[in-house]
Amino acid sequence: MPISRRDLAAAGALAFGAASLLANTASSAEGSDEAGVTQAVEACRKATLAQDKAKLEQLFADQLRYGDCEVWVEEKAEVIKGVMT
Repeated sequence: MPISRRDLAAAGALAFGAASLLANTASSAEGSDEAGVTQAVEACRKATLAQDKAKLEQLFADQLRYGDCEVWVEEKAEVIKGVMT
């Protein structure tokens, strides 16, 4: 399966912003909870690589918005769709 620039951009955004993007995980604890953030990022990484839609739905907050420097913005459903393709 070839990886496009869009896939890489989505994966990068998910990895770097996981602490603020994930809901109902230990990452929403105080900023000093490094282990919780690490665990949340790993869960996101695994779900992304496995293209586990149900897990991504669980991990991402309903308020998720992803944008890039070209001024396009995607909401939760669009981000998940991008990961799945």
